[in-house]
Amino acid sequence: MSWTSVDFDKLDKSHREAAAARAVEIVADRVPSDIPCDVVTLVGKPFLEIVKYAKEHNSDLIVMATHGRGAMAHILMGSTAEKVVRKAPCPVLTVKHPKQIFPMP
Repeated sequence: MSWTSVDFDKLDKSHREAAAARAVEIVADRVPSDIPCDVVTLVGKPFLEIVKYAKEHNSDLIVMATHGRGAMAHILMGSTAEKVVRKAPCPVLTVKHPKQIFPMP
């Protein structure tokens, strides 16, 4: 059996670059060009990085998607969107995917 070594730094860099490129594509495709929009890729706990970035850059608005996980997943993992809404220094607009179905209580 032969062993192959993996360069995790190179793999991590590749994944970050791919994520950043995809984010730029999505914004270019879906956000009108006359609306200012920053595309940033950060590493860390998502809600902390989002709130920290918004504070450091005096953001006017945070727009983020919701996943609509079930109640148990929400209890176990928490909600990034909920944490951002609670901690953000500016208004937060949460949006659900049009095909996402949220069960009624």
